[in-house]
Amino acid sequence: MISLPFIIVPIIFIVRFGYPPPKLSSSLSFNAKILFIKENHLQSEIDVLAIGSSMSLNNLHTETLKNKFDNKFLNISSWGQNIEEDFRLIKIFDSHYKPRIIIINSGYMDFKNNSKSIDYNLVENYLFENGNLVYRNINLKYLIKESKDYFLKKKDTLNYTSLTFDDCGGINLQKSNFNIDPKRWEGIDIKNLQLNINQYNYLDSISQYCMKKNIKLVFIQNPFRKNYYLNLDDQALNLLGTHINKIKSILNKRNQLFINPKFTFWEDSLFIDYSHFSKEGSKYYTEYCLNKIN
Repeated sequence: MISLPFIIVPIIFIVRFGYPPPKLSSSLSFNAKILFIKENHLQSEIDVLAIGSSMSLNNLHTETLKNKFDNKFLNISSWGQNIEEDFRLIKIFDSHYKPRIIIINSGYMDFKNNSKSIDYNLVENYLFENGNLVYRNINLKYLIKESKDYFLKKKDTLNYTSLTFDDCGGINLQKSNFNIDPKRWEGIDIKNLQLNINQYNYLDSISQYCMKKNIKLVFIQNPFRKNYYLNLDDQALNLLGTHINKIKSILNKRNQLFINPKFTFWEDSLFIDYSHFSKEGSKYYTEYCLNKIN
């Protein structure tokens, strides 16, 4: 027999916070993004698809891209997405939306493996077939934890974990009153990041796929704030240079566009940490990148 608290506790959470996103992965950001797309863009015509980690989610300025591409723009990025995940999602979304252009704004850290798990078959089923089946995966622990987290983050505009998506799925973070984390502002030591060769292979797969499907691929190397970059030592600079050369080699094979903004060009005042732009910074940055695309 099921105990009364076992029934009452989840009901309290649902009444107070609402239902959480479907359990499609181990990432709240990813699950929330797929829910957003399900609710808002299932039948939309999309010309330009942005995909990637928070580098694409936060640093591509939605209004600028909407104006450029007549509102036919969708951002399907989420926290911590790596290149393998981008590739698998590109195949799913291309089969339904048929974008002309795919934009990946990528940070150095996107080429490491991560522990996030995604059920890609379930994602496609939820978006484009029988969406109700996905809720069978939700258990009590998930419901209690994620309903509260999602409720708080989708209303939060002052923290890095904001899930306040705009109408195209982006999140451009306001600098005014933003809770800047001193450690995030200082930045990570990129020498401690272990990049994986498989991620470069997946970029090559994306490149091949886009060429075969006649999709214009635009890959952008997200810069760091100026004074973080200027304080990198020689070892870190060599690692960054090697990374950029690998990307350039992959994209040059198929004459695809690689935008590598000059790192010393991006003043600290445009950022809210070492690699994430403020909303004002993202506008300036996106306009710069669109000039390169043109």
